[in-house]
Amino acid sequence: MLTKKSTFARNFRYFREKAQLGQEALAEKIGVNVRTISVYETGKGYPKVDLLIKISSILEVPVEHFFADNPENAGRAAKSSTTGLSLSEGSDAFETVQRYRNAIKACQHLIENGNTEACQSLISSFISAVDELETTYMRNKEIEAKLRYATELISSIANGGKPFNK
Repeated sequence: MLTKKSTFARNFRYFREKAQLGQEALAEKIGVNVRTISVYETGKGYPKVDLLIKISSILEVPVEHFFADNPENAGRAAKSSTTGLSLSEGSDAFETVQRYRNAIKACQHLIENGNTEACQSLISSFISAVDELETTYMRNKEIEAKLRYATELISSIANGGKPFNK
């Protein structure tokens, strides 16, 4: 069984190699010494949250994937919900659920290592993302309601009805 440090180390190396970046190239891009990259890949240390976010951006990998059980399938394997419905692989809802599961694992990892400040920062980012998703969802529901109303109105007019009854 992998420890949290070895999971991070394995995933970090996997994603660096997948991006076809050598240790020196990545070190240069994020502004650290190449030995620092080696420290991360051997599980002897972790980057601070701001640096992890920068690494995530450069490697084009969500932060939570560095803590996933399987980097090759991070955010991809189908899961069943508690209602018995399955989320289809590749769906937006499925991807969102997987990102949140992995993000929770990342927070658990940070807490286990005594880095509650970094975890709080990550949680604040999640709250902002959820607020944004909720706003988008509500906007889409509003648009859906307007489209439904317009469809009913057009149907009513097409069937000889008046657009507005007084």
